[in-house]
Amino acid sequence: MEQFELLSVDRKTWLKGYHWPCEDPRAVLQVSHGMAEHVLRYQPLADYLNTQKIVMIGHDHLGHGASIHEDPPGYFHDKSVKHGLVQDLYQVTQWGQTKYPDLPFFILGHSMGSFILRNYLYEFGEAISGAILVGTGQQPVWLTRFGQQSAKLLGKIQGEKHPSKLIDQLAFGNMNRKIRNKKTTKDWLVSLPEEVAVYLADPNCGFLFTLNGYQELFSLIIRAQEPEEIKKIPKELPLLFLSGNADPIGEFGKGVMKAAGTYQAAGMKQVTVRLYEKARHELLNEAQKLTIFHDISKWMENISIK
Repeated sequence: MEQFELLSVDRKTWLKGYHWPCEDPRAVLQVSHGMAEHVLRYQPLADYLNTQKIVMIGHDHLGHGASIHEDPPGYFHDKSVKHGLVQDLYQVTQWGQTKYPDLPFFILGHSMGSFILRNYLYEFGEAISGAILVGTGQQPVWLTRFGQQSAKLLGKIQGEKHPSKLIDQLAFGNMNRKIRNKKTTKDWLVSLPEEVAVYLADPNCGFLFTLNGYQELFSLIIRAQEPEEIKKIPKELPLLFLSGNADPIGEFGKGVMKAAGTYQAAGMKQVTVRLYEKARHELLNEAQKLTIFHDISKWMENISIK
């Protein structure tokens, strides 16, 4: 694994990027990680892809992992920057495509990273060969707007950089509701207790988002679901939706099917959905992860790897 750095569109933070090369590569997969985690957690996926002659690259989003300047974790950027996470994601695409100009180029987004990617497709969909959306869903717009406005109001009172337990509880307080014999507040993430323990022990995971971070996250979720924006995506772009049928973010499969349906309704011709039995939100850390890694690799191969 190699490292690289790119200056964020906030013009002060150096984004930490990672590159997993391999011999005789046939494709590139860029990863857009989820909320309150970091891209080094995707090392097992990179290791598998390398055996299939697929390069992986990714970076820590602003406010995450090694991409934090003087601001607290879970803070993105001030309001002078528009869709900074999306712009940064494209910067990393450009880095990868400069390094591998002749290879098919895909992006995988998990959870928050999937909503960043769904926004990315409106502006940069022509730049890639396909997109993989993991742990995404279709959230009620009215409820998301309520969360956004609540975070905005609290930001005026407590400050944009305030880590908000209240908004965190509103957004994620019910995620464990269908889990029996739960041991931690994060059991909804993955069904394997050992993986939950690794997450909880990681100092770069599970931190509270700031009020600024929640406003940006809710904005991304709302915009990701706007039908008029979805119409901007190239109709031939292949999309692969992957989720567990025990993932509350995707409404246990129902929200994933709704999300995929909005792209099909917009005329997109290559939309595939796969739901995995008993798998929760962190699909790539579940018991069947090797099957999922294989499915990702084969989907990429079937599209454009010769």
